[in-house]
Amino acid sequence: YTKLEREGVTPAWPFGAGLSYTRFGFADARAALAPDGETIQVSVDVANEGDRAGECVVQVYAGWAETDEAQPRKRLCGFTRVALAPGGTTRAQLRVALADLAWFDAEARRWRLGARDWTIHVGGSSAAADLATASIALPERSWSIAER
Repeated sequence: YTKLEREGVTPAWPFGAGLSYTRFGFADARAALAPDGETIQVSVDVANEGDRAGECVVQVYAGWAETDEAQPRKRLCGFTRVALAPGGTTRAQLRVALADLAWFDAEARRWRLGARDWTIHVGGSSAAADLATASIALPERSWSIAER
């Protein structure tokens, strides 16, 4: 999905899309650095907008708009499953480890997380139309190979 997105190609089926007998909506995404300083707490309202009960895989993607060719604009970094009755809503909660957002710096031989504003996308697939978003400023961090 990252290559297609970078090239502006719309896939027939976005990454993570699944078949269902109902529709789900996502709203009020939030992201905050957890007190441990090692994870991001992500939450989103999920609503079953159809007339049948169903299950949805809530997916969390993280990224930033200004990125070089080596880094994807967004990457899958977490998911959870929720079951909802027709018309039902719930607040899905997920945790994303900062280390899972890092990339490997071959010259330094360390995993790195750049200090920048990240966009957290939450929804039922990688398609932009499905996603609720939140922003979070993350500190610069690095981990040795052994720590990661």
